[in-house]
Amino acid sequence: MLGCDIGTLFKVTVAGGSYQEGLTVHLQGVPPGLLITEEEIYRELLLRKPGQGELTSPRREPDVPVIFSGQNCDDTMPGFHNAHYTNGTPMVILIPNLDRHFEHIEAYRVTNRTPRPGHASYASYVKYGQWDDSIGAGFFSGRYTATIVAAGAVAKRILKDHGIEVTGYVKEAAGVRMPDLPIEEIRPKVAAYKEVRRTHDPVYAALFASGRFRPEMRICKRWPCSPSSKRRCRRSPRKSASSMKKRSASNMASIRS
Repeated sequence: MLGCDIGTLFKVTVAGGSYQEGLTVHLQGVPPGLLITEEEIYRELLLRKPGQGELTSPRREPDVPVIFSGQNCDDTMPGFHNAHYTNGTPMVILIPNLDRHFEHIEAYRVTNRTPRPGHASYASYVKYGQWDDSIGAGFFSGRYTATIVAAGAVAKRILKDHGIEVTGYVKEAAGVRMPDLPIEEIRPKVAAYKEVRRTHDPVYAALFASGRFRPEMRICKRWPCSPSSKRRCRRSPRKSASSMKKRSASNMASIRS
């Protein structure tokens, strides 16, 4: 699909969809020698993940990233200490969908040909016809933004190593405007807010703070970090909507436990 990438020196290509197995982001231009972890990326994803309040999507996706390529799996030569550092090749980050509501598929089928106002659903249908993935808005779902946040986490790390620090905050909401403050005062407040979100997040506590999710772990042990994950590494026949709903609930329960 053309139009799924942005950038030149740091090039981001995204893929996946709301009801596909997950989302991916492919990054070219990541320099070698960076030690960047899933925990670091998750801290940024935590700020956009759904299911956190009344105004967001009810889907409770954990949004746990998995670095799939672009890092050394171990030290590459005697005397080298480069395990888990970037090696300059493209970095691919996976974000699995673990809270898909398959019981809603029929509702999507019935309503999908009524274009959403201001949404890409009609343009997507015109472009791809009957092959268009319109379940949960497919590629054009809000979940797509998770890939951009993951890419941004890597980009921020690269910029920081060059003396550039990026800080984002809400200056005004619903007519309530904060007073003007120097950036030196804003950054500690932003950092404090992020720390509160991190320390009170059950997924962070269960996976990263506990040490259950570590860079040296192989992918089948990480995904989705439960005792039954090895069985899920083997491809199984497509299941019914009800069984997939139970599986999603089980995945979420294993992460919280």
